[in-house]
Amino acid sequence: MNPSGRAVVAEDIFRLWAVGDAVVQPGTERVAYVASIPVHGQREPASNIFVADPGRTEASPWTATGGNRRPRWSPDGRWLGFLSRRSGMPAQVYLLASSGGEARPLTRLSRGVEDFSWAPDGEAVVVVAASGEPWSPKDDRQPEPARVIDRMPYRLNGVGYTYDRRFHLFRVDTSGDVVALTAGPYSDTQPAWSPDGTQIAFVSARHDARDHDVGQDVFAVRLDDLSIIQLTATEGGVHDPVWCPDGCHIAYVGTTRRDSTPSHGRLWVMNADGSGRRRLAGSWDRHVIGRPQWAPDHQGIYALAEDDGTTDVWHFALGGADGAPAPERVGVGHRQVTAFDLARDGTWGVTVSSTPMRPPEVYREAWSAEAQPTGLTHLHDGWCAEVALVEMEPYTAASADGALVSCWMMRPPALAVPDGGTHPGLLKLHGGPFAQYGYGFSHEMQYWCAQGYTVFMANPRGSSGRDEDWARSLGMARGVVDYEDVLAAVDAGLARDAAVDPNRLAVNGGSYGGYLTSWIVGHTNRFRAACSEAAPNNLYSMSGTGDLAGKNRRLQYGFTAQENPEFFWRASPIAYALDINTPVLIIHGENDYRVPIEQGEQLFAALYFQGKPARLVRFPNEHHGLARGGHPVHRLERLNLMREWFAEHGA
Repeated sequence: MNPSGRAVVAEDIFRLWAVGDAVVQPGTERVAYVASIPVHGQREPASNIFVADPGRTEASPWTATGGNRRPRWSPDGRWLGFLSRRSGMPAQVYLLASSGGEARPLTRLSRGVEDFSWAPDGEAVVVVAASGEPWSPKDDRQPEPARVIDRMPYRLNGVGYTYDRRFHLFRVDTSGDVVALTAGPYSDTQPAWSPDGTQIAFVSARHDARDHDVGQDVFAVRLDDLSIIQLTATEGGVHDPVWCPDGCHIAYVGTTRRDSTPSHGRLWVMNADGSGRRRLAGSWDRHVIGRPQWAPDHQGIYALAEDDGTTDVWHFALGGADGAPAPERVGVGHRQVTAFDLARDGTWGVTVSSTPMRPPEVYREAWSAEAQPTGLTHLHDGWCAEVALVEMEPYTAASADGALVSCWMMRPPALAVPDGGTHPGLLKLHGGPFAQYGYGFSHEMQYWCAQGYTVFMANPRGSSGRDEDWARSLGMARGVVDYEDVLAAVDAGLARDAAVDPNRLAVNGGSYGGYLTSWIVGHTNRFRAACSEAAPNNLYSMSGTGDLAGKNRRLQYGFTAQENPEFFWRASPIAYALDINTPVLIIHGENDYRVPIEQGEQLFAALYFQGKPARLVRFPNEHHGLARGGHPVHRLERLNLMREWFAEHGA
């Protein structure tokens, strides 16, 4: 970071790499990882696989075509498998010898491969792939047939129509021969081989109410006769089963509720036959995410968990009964870790992490709270030396009922306020609501600071990162306690920074953050301008149009829109459109299936016909992930439109 450097600009997105999926080559210190970067004039970022070797100063690119992801070393380290989109085909498994050479395709499945995992002997992989053949016209005159829908969800945001698609497991040996392992009217994902290679654990929802709740189970398929046994009891959602190297136990992450949300992910261990299930660190109340990994001594498990703005690696000792002992964080400092992997001997590992002032990099870790991580990549050294970045400052705000809310602020660098006078403030609201702000890098936050704003952030009730009661305390209080929490964050932030002009405040959020933005301007006039993005403005209509909204709302509230229409209207921002006087910029992707664009259209029409200052911006071919995953041109246009709107209205 250079305090006297230049300001962060919108175009810096073309300098910032997304990094993920770092994996250690067995028996060596080499690490494969994925790094992708936006490219001018190209919708998809260039995503390639690199290998960092302690003996080299720079990582080596092992692919160069773009569209590469999910590197996985074979158990003996001789091969690197990965998914790649090439020659107009959907993603397939490719193999690349660790000694060098050209990658060769292992699979040629018509609908592509979603995931894969190596067999313990390295002679095969199990892949997750959609069954059946995709429709293709016989000639240019043949129209696409009607979509016949008899279940929900039948389409997913960013994916498309899924009603005719189920994912199943297939064994593919190194010669390319394919054997189907599962079938049926459900999807099977997240495969994990048993150490002896005789079984594959996987996740599936096969109970009758699977379209109406979040229940899933861990199953295992035997490879000798393809018999399948259910290992868990449909108690909640589950993900990422992992076998203990001794073959006697399976760890997985699971929730304790199937009929209501949100619910914390907990770390569980069971015997290989499904008996003896127990929750590790039972009294420890934080949200566990991602894929766990067994310690080499089989006496503990490493997993990622959120904790009040941080996401880091924690070690869970097996212990005895539920509740003992508490896990230990093995990371250092305030950061957000998005991926990790253990070396085979367990004495070290790698993480992908970022901090507010450092974009993501790959680090070597000694798994000690005292040892500092060592950078294996230096993707952002040059950029960080150019720009003036600012730190996040944590603070706490007392809400209207006395609840304490975790908050952060980021002040503009000196170059953004050269006269040292007052400047505007911007309240940023995260999506979810079961998500958290915290100590990770955000180009957008740095951008707004460079524009001269102090940025306020908070994790109101409904957010993750705290205990489950905090996450579940929103419920039917949506629009009440969360509204009070974020306004308290602004008040406490203004008290900490007298340079912020309280008459020049703006507010912005997307998805649930957009909902809260629309709600705020319907209940207070203290903000000079607002930008509501991909916002659920009418919960009643969205319950029938959003890809997951109908089920999610019932799980959140305990009833459907038809069973209690009065509540759904009362909890909808559009019900208060007559009270909105703040100028509102409404941004929406036209291909958004999560929060369909009719939600933005409704709010714009309601404000327009009242003569209120409002503008609707529709982004073609963009779905719900526009802000971070949209076309780079649209991402730049979005920031510029927001900046101009705020300036036009005095914020």
